[in-house]
Amino acid sequence: MHIHYFNPDHEIAMAMNKPRYEMPRVTREMRRDLGFLPAVWADDGDCVVVDDVDTACRLYDEVCLNVKPDVRFILLEDIKDVAGNDAIFCPWGWNASMRETLLQAGVPADKLPDDETVSRVRQLSNRRIAVELLEDINSKLHLAGSSQVCENIEDVKTFFSRWHHIVLKAPWSCSGRGVRFFSDADDRLCAAKSPTKADWQWVGNTLERQGFVIAEVMETKILDFAMEFQCRDGLLTDNGLSLFNTTGSAYTGNMLMSRKAICEALGEYVPKEALDSLNHEITSNELLRARLRGYNGPVGIDMMIVRDDSNKPQIHPCVEINLRQTMGMAAVTLSERGERGSMRIAREGNHFKLKIEN
Repeated sequence: MHIHYFNPDHEIAMAMNKPRYEMPRVTREMRRDLGFLPAVWADDGDCVVVDDVDTACRLYDEVCLNVKPDVRFILLEDIKDVAGNDAIFCPWGWNASMRETLLQAGVPADKLPDDETVSRVRQLSNRRIAVELLEDINSKLHLAGSSQVCENIEDVKTFFSRWHHIVLKAPWSCSGRGVRFFSDADDRLCAAKSPTKADWQWVGNTLERQGFVIAEVMETKILDFAMEFQCRDGLLTDNGLSLFNTTGSAYTGNMLMSRKAICEALGEYVPKEALDSLNHEITSNELLRARLRGYNGPVGIDMMIVRDDSNKPQIHPCVEINLRQTMGMAAVTLSERGERGSMRIAREGNHFKLKIEN
């Protein structure tokens, strides 16, 4: 039996790197409204930890699914009563705060990753590894994308002066946060703007708190997609493709489509052979295998189809690497169960809603 726990503060918790901290209000609201979310991809007989059982049951009933797993919603205070010897804990992502939360709820330490493992996940989750993987892949397959680790302000200014349109990212941050778009000419279409004093202060503060920032060349994006994997001690197994939408850098939704349909959609821009070669390169990549050795869990690699300097569609093979559950992996699971349409998270007033629409 799996015990699921939706902790949407995962990336924030990794940035804070503390067993206990004050979760931001908006994240608490997301946890309150979407705590039932793992039920969507869980298996029959699994448990899902939520803030309120009656609310979770009602919200889950409202989700339009053809196949609804028969799960049990429980409170955190009851988790120790259902955590038998066969229980496997599956939070959205592992971090020091998540581990401490479960320990305080009475879960035995030997059923959880130890401190060293959690620390390892944090180190593997910073965006430096995406930079390394992008460079390694492009040295072999010659695809799109260029990025750099910047350890001081001068590094950032040099990268900016060279490329003129760039994206800056904090090493640890959640979707849509910890990201800045810099351009030497304001462009409302891609959210880029000339950097202000406040922007440069953000860069300085991020460097001080997290040690470096990631600078990427801003690409002319056609669409977003991801390759989803399962990792076992560094070895990656292909779990599927996901096609998703973003606004700026914030996730807005996934398409629920068969793998064949996604390949056909991507095939309008790039040949299937290019996708196959990239998938093979990732699953056999020695650098990634070495970095992920000792890690067991989901791996989602966000990618893009972009236009190169000659206006030709090309693959950007590594925008982000996510060592946690992802909405893309959820979309793959739902698509394999026959769901079609779209899946998105909407905010209506002070509430978050999961919407699955045909």
